[in-house]
Amino acid sequence: MLAFLKLLVCLLIAAVFSLPPPKPTVTLQPSWTQIYSGETVTVRCEIQGGEGAQWTYEWSPAKLNTPPTSNEYKINRVTKSDSGGYSCRGRRSSSWTDDSVTLTVSDNKPRPVLTVSPSWLSPGASVTLNCQVEHPSAGWSFYWYKAVPDLSEKSSSYELLPDGSGTAQDSYIIHGQTHTAGYVCRAGRGDPEYHTDHSQPKFVWSAAASLTVSPDRVQHFTSDSVSLTCEGNFTEWRVRKCVSYTTAQSLQSPFCKWQHLNLWLTD
Repeated sequence: MLAFLKLLVCLLIAAVFSLPPPKPTVTLQPSWTQIYSGETVTVRCEIQGGEGAQWTYEWSPAKLNTPPTSNEYKINRVTKSDSGGYSCRGRRSSSWTDDSVTLTVSDNKPRPVLTVSPSWLSPGASVTLNCQVEHPSAGWSFYWYKAVPDLSEKSSSYELLPDGSGTAQDSYIIHGQTHTAGYVCRAGRGDPEYHTDHSQPKFVWSAAASLTVSPDRVQHFTSDSVSLTCEGNFTEWRVRKCVSYTTAQSLQSPFCKWQHLNLWLTD
């Protein structure tokens, strides 16, 4: 009986030592499908079932083997040159086991697309902004801005809207909109946070404006002089476009005049 027990113990020990070593798993953190230049990425080598053992790690590419070699490697501000395969080998005693993962980095900085609804409104109505970015499930937070025009520079600056910093939702509601205004969004993710470009501005147009034509008559003839006046209670924006056959102009003044009637008005 004693001999049988000794044999059984020997067989169990042999079975344990004949088991293959635990296989490592190489992962990217964060695990987003698309990584952009400037983001921070960690490549990690995890060995399930290898707890309690002393492991030695080797990485490929070789530049990752900067002493002391550990089970993870952090890449700050990745670039396209960091794209490629990453593999690690874990050694316990004399046996090696390995795994790999591929990192793809894009140089194209994403630009979200902003939509507004409604685009024409009645005074006091609510406006909903929606900010869409590529790979919407990839941990984005959203930032919402009002575009403030600088007429002297023919440009705009951006003012953060109330509670518009780092929202988890890709939509933002503005209550009590009363006048024409422009809006912009962008998105961010990660730690440290990586930001997209700003979206193109989108405008909400107030219907509280009127266009008058002088002289006010049913029919006008070529070579007549006609004055167009756009009036409204806009404190920040005054937008009008008059288009001739060959020339388009955006006018800051609420008044424009042509000596010839070869023109039409667009929004």
